Amino acid sequence: MIVELCGRLAPLGVPLAKYRYAGMGSIYFVDFMLFHRAFGMANMISIEGRDALVDRCTANRPLDCIRVEHTEAASFVADLADGLPTVLWLDFDGVLDDDRLDEVAQAVAALAVPSVVAVSVQVNAEQEARRIDTYAKRFARRSVPVVDKPEDLSKAKTPEIMYRILAAVIAEAVETRATFEAVAYRQLGHFVYEDGAKMLTVVGVLHHPDGTAALDACAFDELSFHKPGAEPCVIDVPKLTYRERAAIDRLLPDGDMSAAPPEVEAAAVTDYAAVYRHLPFFVDAVGDFDSLVNVLVGPHSERAATAAGR
Repeated sequence: MIVELCGRLAPLGVPLAKYRYAGMGSIYFVDFMLFHRAFGMANMISIEGRDALVDRCTANRPLDCIRVEHTEAASFVADLADGLPTVLWLDFDGVLDDDRLDEVAQAVAALAVPSVVAVSVQVNAEQEARRIDTYAKRFARRSVPVVDKPEDLSKAKTPEIMYRILAAVIAEAVETRATFEAVAYRQLGHFVYEDGAKMLTVVGVLHHPDGTAALDACAFDELSFHKPGAEPCVIDVPKLTYRERAAIDRLLPDGDMSAAPPEVEAAAVTDYAAVYRHLPFFVDAVGDFDSLVNVLVGPHSERAATAAGR
């Protein structure tokens, strides 16, 4: 979804292939491959601060154009002030706190115009007895929304309050930078989802204040997951079999969804329809490969026979 949002930025005048991509690829580099395949980006940097993983990350680079930087985000973002348009994804594997907010603010201050900045953090609720104290310690250096009772940091409310804190820091950093440089910011996405942990991702674009018309021409509103404010796009991925997915796919995008398999709950059909274009297939190569081939290409097709031979 973030790739598709970025793909709409052509009216800003810089081809996406000319952007640098910087992220935290770890040993998998999934986002790097998505951006390279979509736009041909060939200037790619993966930040890795864990000493024990640097060599492994370097060995697992799927593309020669990816450079692994052994550094922390706090040190790295200052080096981005070189005028090169960048897509930066600060994909933190921990919670939001003062240090992470400092890094976000530094990135907003450093990135060229135009650039995209995305931030991902965990938003799991703490144990009820620890919520107030933990919240105060994590944000001891910043003015954040007042929390009076543990219920204010419940499982349902934690993503909302963390979004408010993050959005406020981005807005403050943009306002500070705008006192000496022509810069503005527009939020493009606000996602809440489960990825082993409850996660929040906010993505936006730094642009020239005179570029409002160009941004409007990007037609972000045509995308159902474009969320420019406090309302999130909540991604719920239902558990469906390959056959169930294939049956629903045959009804999308504009078919009669009442014809979906009756054994699949209506809510699961709706959730799947909202994300089907961006949802990958995961295959158990030993147990599930034949089933997947049969669903995708048919059990008696030449392609199925070829796949089976492979």
